[in-house]
Amino acid sequence: MGLKIVVTVKLVPDTNADKRIDPATNRLVRTGVDIVLNPFDEYAIEAGLRLRDALAPYPFGTDFTETEQRLLPQLDVLSRAASSLPKMLSLALSGALAGKPSPDNEAGLARMGLDKPKSLPDRLYRAALRGAQKALRDGGT
Repeated sequence: MGLKIVVTVKLVPDTNADKRIDPATNRLVRTGVDIVLNPFDEYAIEAGLRLRDALAPYPFGTDFTETEQRLLPQLDVLSRAASSLPKMLSLALSGALAGKPSPDNEAGLARMGLDKPKSLPDRLYRAALRGAQKALRDGGT
């Protein structure tokens, strides 16, 4: 799973609106005033997006090969589905119907020893991993 960057923002009264202070409470009257994103927070959002694009997935280096780095999100999908038999069966069915894997995904299957599965459990695991590959490709889980 990739790095998550959180930027907090605040909604404030429109900076271009007329402002009135309630004489009884000495507070800003917010009724009838549009609420907008704090203009300064827009800079924070832009900085967060720049930071997200600038950071490598493993900023401190890694011993994982490129194939293993591509496998990690796929294995994460399998891990999250492992507690639910219907989810695992759905992944396996999706993988069984997915067609020929891309060269990158084929390399991942080979790394897992699933390029030529011999047993039924290996075939099911290969199908589930192919389903995870397809889910990530299609923007799912």
